[in-house]
Amino acid sequence: MNDFGSTLRRLRQERGLSLTQLSHLTNYSKGYLSKLELGERTAATATARVCDSVLAAKGQLLATLRDDEAARAEQEQAFSVLSALATTDDNSGYRFRGSVDVYSTQLWGIYSTLRNMGHHMSPELILPMALTNVGTANEMLRSARPGSVTELFNALAAIKEYAGWMAQERGQNELCKRLTQEAAQLALEAGDRTLEHWKLIRIADIALYLGDGLQILDLTRRTLAQDGLDDRTRSFAWQRQAQGHALLGDHSGCLRALDEAQLFFDAATAADPQSLGIKSVPLPVEITRGWALVDLCVYDEAVEVLRTQIDAIGTQYVRSRTRFTTRLALAHASNGDRGEACETVRSVLHDIHRVDSNTIRVDLKALAEVLRRRWAGDPAVEDVLAELKPQLDGSAGLG
Repeated sequence: MNDFGSTLRRLRQERGLSLTQLSHLTNYSKGYLSKLELGERTAATATARVCDSVLAAKGQLLATLRDDEAARAEQEQAFSVLSALATTDDNSGYRFRGSVDVYSTQLWGIYSTLRNMGHHMSPELILPMALTNVGTANEMLRSARPGSVTELFNALAAIKEYAGWMAQERGQNELCKRLTQEAAQLALEAGDRTLEHWKLIRIADIALYLGDGLQILDLTRRTLAQDGLDDRTRSFAWQRQAQGHALLGDHSGCLRALDEAQLFFDAATAADPQSLGIKSVPLPVEITRGWALVDLCVYDEAVEVLRTQIDAIGTQYVRSRTRFTTRLALAHASNGDRGEACETVRSVLHDIHRVDSNTIRVDLKALAEVLRRRWAGDPAVEDVLAELKPQLDGSAGLG
């Protein structure tokens, strides 16, 4: 129901009139008035004036109609922006019968559903669903009744940013960058600069799995140099910088960055459901520490930190548990503990195939290399490698 329709119904009921009685007073059919109230028809200015007069509304209905017209003008301007960022083809013939505000609420629900599914499903399934909703929104905005586009843009930006992550998980790094950039543009149209600040962290995340420590340092320093960064985003930038230092073997630089990351994480307000960054790990700075210690070859401490943090991850977060358990297996293998390495990776074999993550595959390949190099021909190792073969044959690290 739009503003005009809801106002018409309210005024009619306050005057104690039925639809039939209002029909007699205005000479409009009962069916037409009902459709106006339900928002299925758009009222003309003349209709608003007649109803205003009959209901002694002192221009209330005409004012809501002007508000609708202003919203429609905003909507048309927004459509030109959204069309320029379209990733999928238009759904010709599609018509959304609700208002922009209704669809925005539903789109946030879709975003939440996609994220929940993404915790345990392959990006091969999640990414097309995310992009389909982005494409549908183009046609929706053209045909829906007026409303504020701010929340629509925020919801679309969130879905596009998430689609970018799923593109990275699928091994499509260039698509990830493009979707993240488009998400940042949408958020800027809605007046939110958070994604604009975040986009370099996403590119640094790609660099992490490509093993490019120098690029990570450049990207995170550029991120931290931006004005208006919130504490949560700043913490994640420092975490990525710590990982960049670790890839370059800079132990002291890594620890300094982790200390900064913890300071800003402690200062940040609690993450809401729409906030960026990992939310499945209670202490993200600590698990980043465990991750970085593997690259710094401090394996005993890495094993201790990773094991503790993995135990704190909820069982519903299958992708995160699998990612960090694979990293733990790599730490065991690199530390010369063949039995623990094989047992650890075996504990998540089913989930490795289930989430089918290109980023997890990076560590799986590193793990396989260590196992082959140190224990070639060992029956237990050969069994694990055979079970991992479908994942090892994937395209990790390719964009």
